[in-house]
Amino acid sequence: MNRETLRAGRLPAFMLLAQLVLLGFNLLSAHAGLGHLHTVFSIAIPVLMAGIVMIWAMHLRQRSGVVRLTALLGFAFWAVLAALTLADQLARVPVPPPW
Repeated sequence: MNRETLRAGRLPAFMLLAQLVLLGFNLLSAHAGLGHLHTVFSIAIPVLMAGIVMIWAMHLRQRSGVVRLTALLGFAFWAVLAALTLADQLARVPVPPPW
């Protein structure tokens, strides 16, 4: 193996490690008693994971403007859906059971 092959293998390894660390944070936040912050973490962590995939795996740095714009619009649409989900979760009032 030459140096270029080893250097080319570092980026996917880094991406995998970053995704696994974020997955671990997601699992920890699911089992920790965070209250309303659980929803915030449940949305923020996948946003970071999607950002890692968009920047490095999709090679958006080297793509043309149309491809970047399409990816940005898809991400913006997802952000609107995530914001609506967050607003719905934070607006709910806990109702105690009748018994």
